[in-house]
Amino acid sequence: MKKLVASSLIVALAFTLTGCTLLKPKQEQKQQQKTEQKTQQEEKKETKSEDNKNVFTSIKDAVSKQIGLKCEYEDTEGVKATTYIKGTNVYLESEIDNDGEKVKFKGIMKDQKYYLWGDGSNQGMVFDLSKLSSGESQTNGTKVQTQDEIIAKLEQNKNRCQPENISASKFDTPSDVNFVEWNMGK
Repeated sequence: MKKLVASSLIVALAFTLTGCTLLKPKQEQKQQQKTEQKTQQEEKKETKSEDNKNVFTSIKDAVSKQIGLKCEYEDTEGVKATTYIKGTNVYLESEIDNDGEKVKFKGIMKDQKYYLWGDGSNQGMVFDLSKLSSGESQTNGTKVQTQDEIIAKLEQNKNRCQPENISASKFDTPSDVNFVEWNMGK
């Protein structure tokens, strides 16, 4: 009988020890699952915060938040334009129909200056916007849009603007274009 009790105790002890060793991996597995869930939740929070950085309510809001935007639209005068904006810097490409001929222009606004040149041309103009008084956007027959006018036009086409990662070099003036300062009529 002692042998039976001893054998029963050994079997019970073996089951207990086996059960404990089997439970331990399950506990470790549950702990690992919890850790993975926490990591996934943290990644989702980071993604949401990144998304929130690119949320804007207006173009002015995007400018103040330094959100890079790419806007593609056609204005009421039939000018097709693609505008890149980040902070106070603006780069634009536009295409106009000049008596059946498509003419492409490019421009950069930065540091209170507006650089304008034709696609493929090595000559361009630079307008000093700080010398342009309010209401004086027409000079010597040439219409010069101020940054506020461009932002107002973009506000009208805000639904055609998407956040975009824009390199600072996008706002560098081309080295192969000679810019001549345009006399603002003064």
